[in-house]
Amino acid sequence: MLGACHRQLVWVSQLSRCLQTAVNQSLHGKGWAENLEAETKAGLSEKPHLKEIVNYYYNKAAPLCEEDSLQKIRLGTYDKTLQMIRGTLGVMKPCNSVVTIAFPIRRETGEIETITGFRCQHSHHRTPTKGGIRFSETIDVGTIECFAQINSLTCSLNDVPFGGAKGGIRINPKNYTNRELEKIVRRFTVELGKKGFIGPGIDVMGPDLGTGEQEMNWIADTYRNTLGSQDLNAYACVTGKSKLMGGIHGRGSSPGKGLFLTVSEFVNDADFMRTVRLIPGIFKKTVIIQGFGNLGMHTARYFDREGAQTLGIIEKDVSIYNPEGINYEELAKWVRFVFIFVIQLYFLSVFALSDHLFQFCEHFTLIK
Repeated sequence: MLGACHRQLVWVSQLSRCLQTAVNQSLHGKGWAENLEAETKAGLSEKPHLKEIVNYYYNKAAPLCEEDSLQKIRLGTYDKTLQMIRGTLGVMKPCNSVVTIAFPIRRETGEIETITGFRCQHSHHRTPTKGGIRFSETIDVGTIECFAQINSLTCSLNDVPFGGAKGGIRINPKNYTNRELEKIVRRFTVELGKKGFIGPGIDVMGPDLGTGEQEMNWIADTYRNTLGSQDLNAYACVTGKSKLMGGIHGRGSSPGKGLFLTVSEFVNDADFMRTVRLIPGIFKKTVIIQGFGNLGMHTARYFDREGAQTLGIIEKDVSIYNPEGINYEELAKWVRFVFIFVIQLYFLSVFALSDHLFQFCEHFTLIK
């Protein structure tokens, strides 16, 4: 039985690699503009949803993967092998488990608001499942399912022993106070625990868009003091925690390094660079980075180390451009200074308002 399970894991891993190879072959067959035009005519709508895009590429790559797998895998007769390959490809496409959670919170204004969150576990061929949790007003079940599917393939292709997962809460974190965000995250963690969607050996979450160390600390603390109170490894229910909660050094810069290494694979590929008519190598390349948070800042740092030049930074409400290059260290210092200045200004205004209110109440009491 164990041997059969092990073989099944190997099949899934091999099929995932074949699938990715087939996708790459289909992408590099023609120029980017021609390929996009052909895809649109073949079945993608003008403004396709992410789920439509992922399923389209999966359906396009699966037949190529089937042919390639028949040459590499043998399980008795040809028909038996074909049945197993098609069955495995069929299992790899849909998500195994999806949960939608809605719960109320009382905001500091007294208003009661309903919060909606999602968690998807794409594949349990290896456990625990692994995937980040994000805050975004635009997420839906389809988007979460696609990210979970991509995470499964990513883990398999890199021999990382996790299944893919993804989660999200449909909010804009800037519209909530820190205390309200803590309420939301802790309640969401409890609800996931009730449904068996969190645990060191079940489903491990991590930071993503709009979330970071603080949110991971809240999740780990909530799980440790509820369902995981008897579990020695309870804090392993999330990655991306602060070092005080058992996190590891370098976790903050790892997404930026991963993005840099991914781009490097393409830029150092002579065939790919010949297709886009550029010289292989990072050195003296120019870069424009979308976002300058944790991911963008560290990505700029790694590109700078290898001799690339960052010309532009794009944020959601502002963008900067310098044809001579942007010093990411000076920009990071300036962003940090502005953030601290705004926080100090906020507290000063709160204290000043409180002082005026106190004087008003005192004066009103004396008049009365």
